[in-house]
Amino acid sequence: MKFAKFNLVNPSSCFYLCHVNKLVKEMDAFSENLLLILSSNEIYRIPARLSQSRIVTGLSDAYTVERVLSATHQFAIYDTFDWRLAASRMLLVRMEKKFYQIERGSGSYTESVPGRNQHYYYWHDFDDPVCAMLKQKADVRALYSQLEIQMKRSTMRLCNADGKTVHICHFIRLTVAADGDIKRIRLIKTAPVRGYSQDHRWVVTKFAAMGIREEKVSPVELCCHENVIAARFQKFKPMLKKNQASWQAVQGILQMLNETMQVNREGLLKDIDTEFLHDFRVALRRTRTALNQVKSVLPQSEAVRFKAEFKSLQRATNRLRDLDVYLLNRSAYEEALPMSLRPGLAPFFEELSKSRHDEFERVRQLFDSAEFDALMEQWAVFLCADWQQQENLTLQNAPIKSLSDQLLKDGLDDILTEAAKIATDSSMKQIHKIRIRCKNFRYMCEFFHSLYSADLKKVIALFKELQDYLGRLNDLSVQQKQIMEFMYTVQHATDTRTTAALGGLVAVLNREFESMRSHIRSRFDDFSRHVSNSFHV
Repeated sequence: MKFAKFNLVNPSSCFYLCHVNKLVKEMDAFSENLLLILSSNEIYRIPARLSQSRIVTGLSDAYTVERVLSATHQFAIYDTFDWRLAASRMLLVRMEKKFYQIERGSGSYTESVPGRNQHYYYWHDFDDPVCAMLKQKADVRALYSQLEIQMKRSTMRLCNADGKTVHICHFIRLTVAADGDIKRIRLIKTAPVRGYSQDHRWVVTKFAAMGIREEKVSPVELCCHENVIAARFQKFKPMLKKNQASWQAVQGILQMLNETMQVNREGLLKDIDTEFLHDFRVALRRTRTALNQVKSVLPQSEAVRFKAEFKSLQRATNRLRDLDVYLLNRSAYEEALPMSLRPGLAPFFEELSKSRHDEFERVRQLFDSAEFDALMEQWAVFLCADWQQQENLTLQNAPIKSLSDQLLKDGLDDILTEAAKIATDSSMKQIHKIRIRCKNFRYMCEFFHSLYSADLKKVIALFKELQDYLGRLNDLSVQQKQIMEFMYTVQHATDTRTTAALGGLVAVLNREFESMRSHIRSRFDDFSRHVSNSFHV
């Protein structure tokens, strides 16, 4: 793999000083195409009503217009499913076999060539510095083609009465394909020639008279315009009105969560990356929280059935998620051991990979079944029904703000009461129980965040921090047990190196577990104090 770093400058002064024919022969066409899509200088948008031939006719009033080059090029914009790079002001563009990490706005870019051609890429498929950037921005998400773009360009030169080239115009037609939708963009990239500034002003004035307006962004930015990708990386943030009927507000929240589950199903079935299952499970947990916590506005005859179905669905995916977490943490496990013990972990992860393959196939069949389709169709119908016509519940029409006030107050009081009971010697069952309560309460805060001040964001952050702590503690406890079970189950098939490596790993996990457990009381004290000071209904 090779990479090189470049900084985009105005290409016109560098590349258009000579005759265009000589430029085309001598200049690297690959670099020229890249500069054309990255440059934000002298880019003009052609109105839909205006044909290229009419523009050429208008320019012919003062110049002889000659076509010197026609070409078609393909490139693609790669990103994660939820457009994490674009959200971080980055783009990953592929032209032929080369990738370019581009800073949106400045246009500076870094080149990288992965070691092999594949449909999905991950951060470790690239060399630094692209590798480091992708690891930070994309994390475990797969990178794959999100926008397929065809660029057709016609390069023309404008010659004066003496036959000298005084201006260059690139007519660019971009066809952007995304999720079956086609968007077409027509542009002109002008390239002034040094010493002919008066001719440049004439061309720009002529463009203005024809309704051709200047853009302030590059062609690649236009391809990634908000109306193409904005909806793909919106976070779960329900926007409620204080006087909205409670049943309508809850129904809207559940509809948003259902959309999230449906959107992630395709990626889950294709096994693009582990985050599709994770995001599906988060939406499912939030849905179960709503069904459990706001039952006063739900038609219980239907809600009870869906609660049972979704609980069963969550359990059916637990094992696959556990295996994903182990495999994703492989490098962390290896780094926790001395170099001499690390090779002994290989058989352990090979066995996990095989188990993961079998478990994924089971989950895939579940999500691709007629039974699952029927469940989700029934759920969608339930979410569109008029719940008031199904059961007469007194709180259905109550303002959502009054309902959320009561739910958050009662929920927070219960958690603080339980938190006071946690001690260093509390059982993991008791700790796990309050961890689940904290998670459900945080989901409730996220449901109703738009009804409260910024103080609720502080509460959500405090709960997230405590959840991470308790989640890590729970993982350390469970992982020690599962590794020990693995050692006993396949003891006859493991050599001494694997036994030593797994034993060392258990010891490392146990040290971290005991250290975190010894501080649990102080963590809860700090949490309770800060939460009590931050939020009051």
